Amino acid sequence: MLWVLLSVISWLTLSCVVKLPSYYRRYVDDALNNMKDEVSAYSYLYVLNDLHPSISFTMELSTENILPFLGMVFRKDGQSITTSVYVKPTNTGLLLHYNSHVDNRYKKSLIITVIN
Repeated sequence: MLWVLLSVISWLTLSCVVKLPSYYRRYVDDALNNMKDEVSAYSYLYVLNDLHPSISFTMELSTENILPFLGMVFRKDGQSITTSVYVKPTNTGLLLHYNSHVDNRYKKSLIITVIN
């Protein structure tokens, strides 16, 4: 139901906002937009947050041309954009303790995944 509501909100918002994003993609409840400048981005965010009192949108701006999004990192290098896997700063690197109470097939699959 939330997906339908977000789709309707996105359509209504995109059809009535004066400055539209030059790039717009949505995945479940996350959206990636490219706006011309910060003023346009903040006015777009204001319109989104003004649609319904129960829904609050947040925005993350790129810092030093780097933007983490959905487990990826987008880097802008001149006119091109490169992507890589995003690892949170709090990542310990521990995937699964060997002595944990997990079936051996999952442990074997994890080892195969890490090797490949």
